[in-house]
Amino acid sequence: MNTHTNTYLVTQKTPYLMRVLILGGTGFVGRTIALEALARGHHVTTFNRGSKAALEGTVPITGDRLAPNGSGYANLAGLSFDAVIDTWSGDPSAVSSAVTALRGRVAHHYTNISSISVHDPPSPSPSNTLFNEDTPLYDVDKPGAETASPYAFVKRGGEIAAVEGTAAAADGNNVAVLIVRPGVILGPHERLKNGARLPWWLRRLRRGGPTLAPCPRDLALQFVDVRDVAAFVIGGAERRLGGAFIVNGDVETTGITMECFLESVNAVTGSHSELRWMEPEAVLEAGVSPWVELPLWVPELEKRRADLYDWDVSRAIKERFKPRPVMETIRDTWKWMEDGGPEADGPGDPLAEPVIGLDPEKEARLLRLVGVFEYSARYAAG
Repeated sequence: MNTHTNTYLVTQKTPYLMRVLILGGTGFVGRTIALEALARGHHVTTFNRGSKAALEGTVPITGDRLAPNGSGYANLAGLSFDAVIDTWSGDPSAVSSAVTALRGRVAHHYTNISSISVHDPPSPSPSNTLFNEDTPLYDVDKPGAETASPYAFVKRGGEIAAVEGTAAAADGNNVAVLIVRPGVILGPHERLKNGARLPWWLRRLRRGGPTLAPCPRDLALQFVDVRDVAAFVIGGAERRLGGAFIVNGDVETTGITMECFLESVNAVTGSHSELRWMEPEAVLEAGVSPWVELPLWVPELEKRRADLYDWDVSRAIKERFKPRPVMETIRDTWKWMEDGGPEADGPGDPLAEPVIGLDPEKEARLLRLVGVFEYSARYAAG
């Protein structure tokens, strides 16, 4: 049976049914984790501010995690859970307050959704080197740590709060703590505050015509499907898995180059856009911001490339992590978009006019540098 589909199927026999609390549960990652848990028959409670529609089948409870003295957790009073999954990255203090508020009411398992950004690979990085869970971690205690890399600071701080807080609040329970460190997460329902990465490329290539493609063609990309993250998280909770694990695409089996990625997007959308390749130095000299204006593209000239795309996931694979083929992620995301995309998901962060992505006028100027002097207005249309 194909276990990698756009539906949420039980991929293994569930050992027992759990009462799962998801802190979050309505955003991109949290929503998908909730769907995976429901598909396996678990009872799912979500806890958030209630700013987005609750997922059908879950029990929504509202509260403010940043309320003083843990008062925001009042609506969880009297409830206990087998497993808690924290999907929010906003503030380490919110992790600490959650652990304290749930003291003695978490029976077996606590998961913190972190990021590979908590690691601090050396720079320059050795060539042909894959980093792993033993790569040095971001030092949150060094001077200026909070401003030097805010995302790494809050994610690493959240990890520390989860591990130390759970140990202090266990009250004799043997609570395992799972730290999940995803790479770049893509897949159906991708919707972020500043837009979305794979949907931007799908929309752009669907419009057709000459399309700026940043070199090198063989630039290696690495990302993970949100559904594979969810399956690992729920499976880990079921088996009471502890420890820290990097979950990302497997460079040995699901690795993909920039050229293969764009050609795959072209094939899925059926648009046959004309990819016009441009050297990275020229793209950067034109003032294009890697990652922001050309989503997923971080050239080897950039230091932060190693922070995103050079990761070994063998440790997670040994614990039943199963990354799916990239083409499947692209195809299923396109199907979600054709079926209504973010609009069909209900209220949430707007995606119709994403902040990320290359402005059509700027793209036209760059295309002229590679010999494209006629850029039809229809290609610039949304």
